[in-house]
Amino acid sequence: MTSSSAGSLCVWFGVLAIGCGVVGFSPFLFHHFVGPGYEGAIRYVPGLAFGAVLLILAQYLGNVLIAHKKTKAIGVSTGLGAVVNVLCNLSLIPIVGIAGAVISTIVGFAVMLVARYYIAGRGFIHRGDIVALVPAIGGYVACSAVAIWGGARLDLWSAGMAGIAATLLLKRELVRLISLVGRSYK
Repeated sequence: MTSSSAGSLCVWFGVLAIGCGVVGFSPFLFHHFVGPGYEGAIRYVPGLAFGAVLLILAQYLGNVLIAHKKTKAIGVSTGLGAVVNVLCNLSLIPIVGIAGAVISTIVGFAVMLVARYYIAGRGFIHRGDIVALVPAIGGYVACSAVAIWGGARLDLWSAGMAGIAATLLLKRELVRLISLVGRSYK
């Protein structure tokens, strides 16, 4: 694994871990800072946070495209993601309501991320690194399930689980990145 690959994988893990933290702390925040009439919105937080994670990762690959002077690819991938998002919104919101907007956000940003991965990431991020993210995404889903089903009753437990998940997700990659950086300065 090259240092750029390890660094990019660490960013991917880090963003997922931060997403887990947002989802894990959201029941606590909802319980203490959101009015009682809005507590039902907690079920949309994991999906919207995952959409934000996908956006951050797509922007990360966008920076790679800028560095390689492929700005046209940024416009194409952004436009493609926007068109998919609008089409999903138009088709899903009448059927499933606000959950359709959440699904559309995830799908639109996922399309943008995949487009940018195929344009920039093939030489920058290895397939094995993407496979390594599967357990991290599983941890994100588990943290989201705890936050949704536990609700405000388990706010501190959920936040603690998010912290543990983030630590476990980052531990191996941070150790690998630190060892690569240490070797480069010797």
